[in-house]
Amino acid sequence: MAALPQSNTKRYFVTWGTPLGPHTTTIRATAATTDADALANIHADYVLLAPGLATNVTLDALAVAAINSDVRNPVAGWTQIVGTGGTTLTGQFQARSFSARFRSTLGHKGKILTWGLVVAAQADFELAPASFPASVAAWLASIISRANYYIAIDGTKPVFHPNLLEDYNDHWVKALRP
Repeated sequence: MAALPQSNTKRYFVTWGTPLGPHTTTIRATAATTDADALANIHADYVLLAPGLATNVTLDALAVAAINSDVRNPVAGWTQIVGTGGTTLTGQFQARSFSARFRSTLGHKGKILTWGLVVAAQADFELAPASFPASVAAWLASIISRANYYIAIDGTKPVFHPNLLEDYNDHWVKALRP
């Protein structure tokens, strides 16, 4: 399978604010997707996730890059989403992410990353559907249902795994160590 350039599809970028600094989630979309439609739908997806996010985690902005371009342009109208999960993100959990993984019908793998989820550490690094907070289940169901968003690098609608994987980013772990 030939490698495809990152700019193979239209991409939207959601910027997260976390205690260790900003993160970005890349969301691939079909060429026909308008910025207004993306703004409404992607914002609605992440509003669903807010009750499961720590109170010191925010989703701050949306940007877009056209097909065959790496230039990111802000999408006007995004309103900040603040986590309402009832606790702050502290200690080692600041370096933790969860990924919704998928595979396209043509075989390309991908994932959608999230930060700041308020869930206990997973012994096997897997957050199974039975353990999903309601906000995570609603968010995952919504992103899977979107026909024009959360597509694979090859432009096809992928099949998502039913679980999320927990991971610790080495760069952010290093930032936490004395």
